[in-house]
Amino acid sequence: IQNKWTIKVVNKSNEVIHADISVTGPAGLTYVAGKQITIQPGNVGSTTLLVRIPKNNLTETSTPVHIHVKDLNNDEISADYETAFLSPKKR
Repeated sequence: IQNKWTIKVVNKSNEVIHADISVTGPAGLTYVAGKQITIQPGNVGSTTLLVRIPKNNLTETSTPVHIHVKDLNNDEISADYETAFLSPKKR
């Protein structure tokens, strides 16, 4: 099963941000994020995130996954988000 998100990152600093995205969740989770996002000061960058979880590893129709965004040049700049991975009901 696969879910797709558009990730938008706002740069509120005075420096260029080089953002990297990672995802954690249930066993078997794999993800593909677009290339590293470079965001100029005062701008918004975006990328597509695809997350896959094997059907056998999903026990609910809504499973929590955690998205972590960090600036590769500054460890103090990061953000964490919890969202839901949606899947059909088991039959």
